[in-house]
Amino acid sequence: MIGQSRVENVDRFIYVVPERYGQMLVNARNEIARLIGDINKAGDKNTPCCVMIIGSGRWGTSSPLLGIPVSFSDIKKIAIVCEVVSMHEYLVLDVSLGTHFLNELVEIDMLYLALCPNKGDNYINTKFFEESPSRLLDLVPGAVK
Repeated sequence: MIGQSRVENVDRFIYVVPERYGQMLVNARNEIARLIGDINKAGDKNTPCCVMIIGSGRWGTSSPLLGIPVSFSDIKKIAIVCEVVSMHEYLVLDVSLGTHFLNELVEIDMLYLALCPNKGDNYINTKFFEESPSRLLDLVPGAVK
C-alpha cells in the first residue's frame, strides 16, 4: 500500500474485469485506458467525492501487456487505486504500487494498493460488480459496454 491507510466510504467504483482485460488485444487495452480518462473527465452535478478504481495489472504502465496504460491525468480524480495482481492464468505480475507516478500519488494523498486475489483470504466480490447497475453510458454516452 502507498499512501496513508484509512477507512473510506466509496461512492463510485470503476471496475475493469481482470480476466476480460487479460484476453484483450493491445489496441483494445489502450481504448480502455482512454475510456477511463473519459469517465474521470465526465463531470456531473452528482460527481462523487470518493471514487475507487480496480483493474488488472500496473496502473500507468507504458506496456498494455502489463497493466492499464493510463496517464496520471486520466485518474487524478480517483481517491483509491487498486492494482489487481492478476490478468490471466499464464501471467503472474509483479506489484508496481504506483511507481509510475509515485510523486503525484503522495502529493494529492491518493491511496494505492495491490490485491492478490486467491492468495490467503484475499478475493474480489465479483458478484457485487456483476449485479450492480452500470452508469457508464450516463457518464460517457456512446461508450461500448
